[in-house]
Amino acid sequence: MKQFPLVFRLQRVRVCVHWSVLLLAALLVGFAGRQFLDALAAAISFFGVMLLHEWGHVLAARRLRCHVDAVEIFPFFGRTLYSSPYARLDQAVVAWSGALLQLAVATPIIAVVNRFGFTDWGAANAVLALFGYFSAGMAAFNLLPVAPLDGAQAWPMLPALARRQWRERASGRPPRGPDPWVR
Repeated sequence: MKQFPLVFRLQRVRVCVHWSVLLLAALLVGFAGRQFLDALAAAISFFGVMLLHEWGHVLAARRLRCHVDAVEIFPFFGRTLYSSPYARLDQAVVAWSGALLQLAVATPIIAVVNRFGFTDWGAANAVLALFGYFSAGMAAFNLLPVAPLDGAQAWPMLPALARRQWRERASGRPPRGPDPWVR
């Protein structure tokens, strides 16, 4: 795989950005005209929302003791490169973590904007809109149960956990036999 240019390191994780992201941001800011600061804030916030989502995966993978190598950012999606977790359940936890971190940030922003409204400053509004409403929508979209989105790995975990919990409650003891979600 071709190596991406390293933009920076964040907690010893390489954050690499595809050249097309920088081109897209430059075009957005270049054509903004008098709203240069608004477009710059929007471009940086868009990148920030994508990094926030991928950082949720980083945090969960590290919590599960997986080695995290890098985060790669493309124009409309990102990818976190990490070693395989021990169990499929752990893989599902990592899949859920990106959207949950986005929602943890977006929910209070949306609540504040709904209560007090947007500001008079366009750049601040761009940040609020992207980290609030756009981020929540992106998290919901990313949880669609379609590959290569995170939902393809996130949703199958729930029925297996429900079956396991039902078996444990019905029998009064932990289930016997192999668990399909644990290697």
